[in-house]
Amino acid sequence: MKKIIILGVIIFLFIAEIFSAEYTLDGLVYNYDGTSGTAATPNSFASLNAYREGIAGQIGHQNNGENATYPQKIYAAGGNSPAYFFTDVGSSDWALTPPAVSQVIFAILETGEGQNGWAGESYVASTVTVITASDINNGQTTIPAVELKLLPAPSIISEGTNYISVGWTGIDNDFITGYTLYRSDDGGINYNPITVTSQNKGGPVFYMDNDPSLLEGVNYYYKISVNFLWGGGNGAPDYYETNVKSKPSSAAHIHSLTYTPTQTATFTATVTITYTFTHTPTDTATFTFTETFTYTPTHTVTFTETDTKTLTFTYTPTGTETFTLTETRTATFTPTFTQTPILTATNTPFPQLAQGFLEKIKENKIILFGQPVKNSIIKIGLFAEQEGIAE
Repeated sequence: MKKIIILGVIIFLFIAEIFSAEYTLDGLVYNYDGTSGTAATPNSFASLNAYREGIAGQIGHQNNGENATYPQKIYAAGGNSPAYFFTDVGSSDWALTPPAVSQVIFAILETGEGQNGWAGESYVASTVTVITASDINNGQTTIPAVELKLLPAPSIISEGTNYISVGWTGIDNDFITGYTLYRSDDGGINYNPITVTSQNKGGPVFYMDNDPSLLEGVNYYYKISVNFLWGGGNGAPDYYETNVKSKPSSAAHIHSLTYTPTQTATFTATVTITYTFTHTPTDTATFTFTETFTYTPTHTVTFTETDTKTLTFTYTPTGTETFTLTETRTATFTPTFTQTPILTATNTPFPQLAQGFLEKIKENKIILFGQPVKNSIIKIGLFAEQEGIAE
């Protein structure tokens, strides 16, 4: 039984070897700036990954390239010629599932740090072609020329108390379906995938990392890889993820919860105002007197006259009045409304006796029987030692 099994395996390998006819893929790879590049530019350090419709999984790399240390490195640019790949992808899978006209071949070129001796930014390119009858007859398919595109490092857009927002610009390539985002929590040593985003060709791509496992005090770093559309079926994944990843983002961390209030206060006021008036009048008065009196003499050794008089006069003030206003304000603020007080001050002058008339009263011993009434009328009783009328 063992002999039969071993014999069957040998026959299978022999048949596969017979039918694994050579089939080559070739194509040009331009530098990211559109030039042919040189032996030192990223396009000269690229590697090839190829798929073919009808075969599950990858069909080939660049094999036995010009660099023995890095055999999967494509041929470097030189002179005016860009870098290129030329490799045999024929295999037992290829022989058992022969190519057919219109089948798709999908080629991906990528350059990344540490790959094929390259140290620098990461770059990617991809293209699709279909197999023609001429290709099958010649045992060779030429892939359309490609140009490398920079794989950008994610930027930290914002940081919160429970999230980190990252973003980057989508690569201008028709075959990219999205990106796989990686995160490191050990200082950028190890990266683990956390999500797959959609493509936004030439536009911004954002992701908010609000993983509950994010911790304060930990620096997080992010990288991305590219997901290329495959769609060839046959058990292959819907998209191919590049081996190379972008440069890392800057360090990001979540913030502790702190409160810094910013207050905007609006106050309305109810104002109580107390006013104190100081009135300093300066008057020049004109008096008109109407007299009614009774004269009763009293005779002693020394002649004495006693007069009883009733004097009525009218006081008409003229002159200038001076007012001094002292304002005292007591303000109580309550957030309700604003009131602006309007003050109207009215003064009613009061009469004042002229100084000359006061002296006359003293001289003639005038006794006042009443106070000023009705602003200008004063009733006065006079008693004089001599007969006469006060002026």
